[in-house]
Amino acid sequence: MRKAAGILMIIYSVITIVFMVGFLIYFFGGSAPDSSPLVMGLAAIIAAVFIIRGGVFCLKSRYWGLCLASSIVLLVFMILDLLIFVPFNAAWPKLPIWVVFFVVVPLSLPLGILPQIFVCLRRSEWQEIST
Repeated sequence: MRKAAGILMIIYSVITIVFMVGFLIYFFGGSAPDSSPLVMGLAAIIAAVFIIRGGVFCLKSRYWGLCLASSIVLLVFMILDLLIFVPFNAAWPKLPIWVVFFVVVPLSLPLGILPQIFVCLRRSEWQEIST
């Protein structure tokens, strides 16, 4: 379960980085209208890098606290992603609303919830670091 949590965290983070870079290119392709998309995009990319770090530590079975914290950040960003970016994203393809709510949302939910469940249930798989 620890490896599955790490893989799911890395997958979500890479998807987030790709979409955020596309989001920033879309908004700043011609000129910079406002700095709020830049701040939002960079914050999401920084959080995604933190989640990737937690996923790598899950795969290495190190630092349970960091893995738990990054899985909580993943859950928060998954919820924000579903509430903010999916229905109102201008760069999102013009999909019918039923596709968004019956395909995109159910496929996104396990990516945010399962890593936290796996990390919490399998704390015994992590090695204790003694210094």
